[in-house]
Amino acid sequence: MLDELHGSTLFTKINLKSGYHQIRMKEGDEWKTAFKTKHGLYEKLVMPFGLTNVPSTFMRLMNHILCALIGKFVIECDAFGIGIGVVLMQEKRPIAYFSEKLSGTALNYSTYEKELYALVCALETWQHYLWSKEFVIHTDHESLKHLKGQNKLNRRHSK
Repeated sequence: MLDELHGSTLFTKINLKSGYHQIRMKEGDEWKTAFKTKHGLYEKLVMPFGLTNVPSTFMRLMNHILCALIGKFVIECDAFGIGIGVVLMQEKRPIAYFSEKLSGTALNYSTYEKELYALVCALETWQHYLWSKEFVIHTDHESLKHLKGQNKLNRRHSK
């Protein structure tokens, strides 16, 4: 869901209003919500307030939808001769992948610069997951560890 919304500029909270009323009743269980009026017998198609299991059903649905935001993220980066590859993981399970074939001047980057480029691409691609959260970065290039401590970066690295 977050991947579909990423990059959007307008959001509404219409879909958040009356959350219970957006969960369909299990097929075949509609009869449990039947009520009679002078116009006839009606059955609810969505979960109404007041049913015993509605809060737990709603919470289970929210946990399922937002499970990607619960827990610590791990980014695994790797660069190779002609491309980069990155995996976003959580609890040792992959959530998303990103890869790119390098072209033009990027092919001439040093291994350090390719690894850094892979990391930057990962942060840009998955910023909606990583924003305001702690996450871990795994890379097989030891010199990237010292990037944070460098006082002066060249122009390409600082971008």
